[in-house]
Amino acid sequence: MTRTSLFGPLAFLCLILATASRADDHAATAPTSPQTPVTLAELEALVLATHPASTARHAGYAAALSLIDQAAALPNPELEVEMEDVATEGPGNRLAETTYAIQLNQPFELGGKRRRRQHLAAMTAEEQRWENSIAEQDALAALREDFLSVLAAQERLAFLHAATDSARSARNCVAERVQAGKDAPQELSQAEMELARQELAVLRAISAVDRSRAALLAQLGPQANAFRNRPITGDLRALPPLPTMAELLARLPDSAAWQHAAQAERVAAAELASEDRAAMPDLTLSVGYSYERGSGEHLAKLGLSMPLPLFDRNRGNRIAALHGVARARAEATTTQLALQAELEQEWLSAKTAVAAATAIRDGLLPHAQRALTDASESHRLGRGSYLALLSVQQAWQELNSEYIDALAEVHQHLNGIKRLIGQLNTETSSPSFEDKRQ
Repeated sequence: MTRTSLFGPLAFLCLILATASRADDHAATAPTSPQTPVTLAELEALVLATHPASTARHAGYAAALSLIDQAAALPNPELEVEMEDVATEGPGNRLAETTYAIQLNQPFELGGKRRRRQHLAAMTAEEQRWENSIAEQDALAALREDFLSVLAAQERLAFLHAATDSARSARNCVAERVQAGKDAPQELSQAEMELARQELAVLRAISAVDRSRAALLAQLGPQANAFRNRPITGDLRALPPLPTMAELLARLPDSAAWQHAAQAERVAAAELASEDRAAMPDLTLSVGYSYERGSGEHLAKLGLSMPLPLFDRNRGNRIAALHGVARARAEATTTQLALQAELEQEWLSAKTAVAAATAIRDGLLPHAQRALTDASESHRLGRGSYLALLSVQQAWQELNSEYIDALAEVHQHLNGIKRLIGQLNTETSSPSFEDKRQ
């Protein structure tokens, strides 16, 4: 009766100690109070809406739009007021011989200069818009890379917790067998060493999670503190479909980088057209009135003036603009070829990473898990040594680490593809990921 009464409190005490130990293991990574998980879509919307870099991009585009209105402005008229034969010294009243004149000069731009100027300003603003789109894609790509790093670090930490539990179970089994005289004490030392190694790996993994979270929060700007204690969630193990190379190449001309290169060529062409029109001289209409005080005559003036293009015909600027068109065309072609090559490299890398992750998930991991289960059972029953179990455990751990790396690589290359085709900030559905050319 006494033994039964003692067993209940002792069991309850052991349960409390085990629960406290597990809570201490996860204290560094689990929040003290429930928080709403942070999603990637929420972070992307925040970066695009409130980040200072995004505000600067919008301000730059607004400034470019303002230049379109400025380009439409007409030339200002010029007012001239003259007084001739003005003297305050000498014999007689010299002011009586003064002539007063007022004249208004209005320039008129010929050859469609103002229209060409407006067109150039509009083309430049459109180029700024595509440049902003490239910057947004780059910002979202950097954000997704850091978000992916957090997910991968959390996956590694969760796996290392499981590996530590496995090493602890193996150590306890070895300790029981050593106490029973079935194993040598050296095996217990090896088991203790392996458990310590796993616990150290957990500490390093916790540090990696903290560092990756800090890098992610650094991209959120002034709003980072609002997300500091919120958990970050995402499905790293989901393998989205991979479009075919033909489908991606069909989308590439709609990307921001491609359109920016093409727009730069259009801007150069608009500059050439503007310089062509600049060679035509402008016409100035003059309307004036004069009054000679001495004779009392009132005179009206009307005149036209135009500079003669004898020396400056804007030839140098036109030649420079012509070379600018050739340069922009060559740079656009170079950029487009580079985009195609980079897209193909990303696609091939993504295809290889998907194949590797699928092979590990569907083939290697199940075999490794069965091997670990069999080795653990054999060691528990005394049919296998601890060294054999340790070898299987290390192989299982290495394979899981490779699987997490492969998953991270898949998402990294998929994000690179989306950045190239300009779909990081869109919610369009993806086509089939199977390579139809196989």
